[in-house]
Amino acid sequence: MSAELEAKLRAWVESELGAPVTELALIPGGASRRSYKVNRAGAAPVFLRVDSGEGPLSGTQFTLAREWSFLKPISDRGYPAPGVIAFSAELDAILMEHIEGQTSYQASLPAPEQRAMERALIDCVVDLQRIPPGELGVSEYAGVGTVGEAVSSILAVWQQLYTDTVSFKDPAVDYALEWLKHNVPDAGDPAVLVHGDVGPGNFLFRPNGEIAALIDWELVRVGHPLEDLACILCRALGVSFGAPEQLVADFAESSGKAVDRRALDYAVVLVIGEWCVGIHRALSRPNVQLDMAMLYIWGHANRYEMLRKLAGLAGREMPAEPVLDDSAFELDFLGTYIEESLSSVLLPGAKEVFVSHRVNRLLQLQKIQDSLLRYGRARYESEDIERAGALLGQRFGSHAEAMSALIARAPAAAREGDAAFLDFLLWRSARERALLRRAMGEMAGRSIRY
Repeated sequence: MSAELEAKLRAWVESELGAPVTELALIPGGASRRSYKVNRAGAAPVFLRVDSGEGPLSGTQFTLAREWSFLKPISDRGYPAPGVIAFSAELDAILMEHIEGQTSYQASLPAPEQRAMERALIDCVVDLQRIPPGELGVSEYAGVGTVGEAVSSILAVWQQLYTDTVSFKDPAVDYALEWLKHNVPDAGDPAVLVHGDVGPGNFLFRPNGEIAALIDWELVRVGHPLEDLACILCRALGVSFGAPEQLVADFAESSGKAVDRRALDYAVVLVIGEWCVGIHRALSRPNVQLDMAMLYIWGHANRYEMLRKLAGLAGREMPAEPVLDDSAFELDFLGTYIEESLSSVLLPGAKEVFVSHRVNRLLQLQKIQDSLLRYGRARYESEDIERAGALLGQRFGSHAEAMSALIARAPAAAREGDAAFLDFLLWRSARERALLRRAMGEMAGRSIRY
């Protein structure tokens, strides 16, 4: 944060609260917005959320002003969400109450309390759906009554963002976005209020397993009743959270409705498809403030699982991963030297949390570079060109030309249920998994199963 912005934020907070600010302490995490614990002299801390303008959702319709418009009436109803104190359009910042609690990335609980927390989170999701959207006074979705209308509306937003602002495109995302438009389950059912990004990392809990609050409400909207359950299940790609089968059973019991597995598969693809647009948007605008290694690896993990779900729905299977070349090369020592320098020299000497985190991410990027070197960029591009040519019946003079043709074909392939095209996407994702496996670590073994 620049000194000028920090000064303005301090002045605004002090004017709203009438107490001097002693510290703006950056809270790690959060892909789109920066969060700060605001410490004050002789008063309880508060929470500050600021749009830095550099995140995946910066410059989109998912503004902090929009978040404020939803969050204030939700928290005013007594729902477990941070109480909203003030919003500044000039600084693009929300000031909220600071709620004590931990996220599941920070701590684990004894088994009974952990189980209680998992069930409590599901109950929070169901309780949110019981709030009539029309009572919030938010005009954005005033005319959206059914699941079909809600999903169509949000897909149009993500499609526009993808088309207009993403340069790092992947035919798998184009395919999924089109497939989602034409396969909405329960389209005539009433739409419900959904958090849009609920799961580990986006809620606070207390030592007894009680949910203190759901946080990060930037994607709140009306949607499909299974979206938030799908969000929780999808977070398993990043962090373990309960037994998926039990979470599904909890949702059925809490809501009083059986969970249709194909509808849940759709909701998983919907959630991941939205995440992929945000991730690809961030990768299209790289800067030193973003965790590019995490974004790239997390993007792959999501695309891979999204395609695995689409494959299951179409009766296809993920192919085996290709084998990397292990033959010796005289410059192999470069990768080993860089990795050992990062892990054995720089990492132990990094005293600041942010610096050690960044060194770990550079280590991941080095592992990706090493795997690509062993596979061979020429081999990588020639495979895409040859397979795309065979699939589309064309000759391509470059990798960029082949990718453009695949992206152009993807929507029609999704509408037509083109099995050969889907098989190509599955092969491509399996190859990417082979290249990223070392960098992914234990994440490479995670999946969304229920």
